Amino acid sequence: MHYRPLPGSDAEQQGPLSGGWSNPAPEFASSSMEGKGIGMADQTTEDDAVVHELEAVPAPKVSFAEWLAGHRGGALNDLLTLELAEIAQSVQLEGKNGKLQLSITLKPESNGVVVVEDVKATPPKPNPSSFCFVDEDGSLTTRDPKQPQLPGVGD
Repeated sequence: MHYRPLPGSDAEQQGPLSGGWSNPAPEFASSSMEGKGIGMADQTTEDDAVVHELEAVPAPKVSFAEWLAGHRGGALNDLLTLELAEIAQSVQLEGKNGKLQLSITLKPESNGVVVVEDVKATPPKPNPSSFCFVDEDGSLTTRDPKQPQLPGVGD
């Protein structure tokens, strides 16, 4: 959860991604607690007091899942759904890891943003292989060179 900076602070001019907004817990650490083995998990009542002093960033009205379902008429959601199913089947078939990555870039544009998406589907690659024997010359063959050959077979 991100918190808005206190009014008048240097961080007020910066956004949450630039490091200007932070979790309030580090602000609470005091010199009286240092060296006494009191960890951040032990400070629940003090953390609650700091949280109430800050104004929490309001939650978006539209969740990411809702936005994704409606973006470009659901085309991106449909693509991701198909790619995920294909990768899942390949993972089961090959017994190797697969990956589906979605990268969304937002570019400023007058009164809004342009959404640029990049989908990278990486299904596991099949590992086709075959077994071969090595004959006395170092050549690969599908016939066992130590096994006598029957007349008329494989000539």
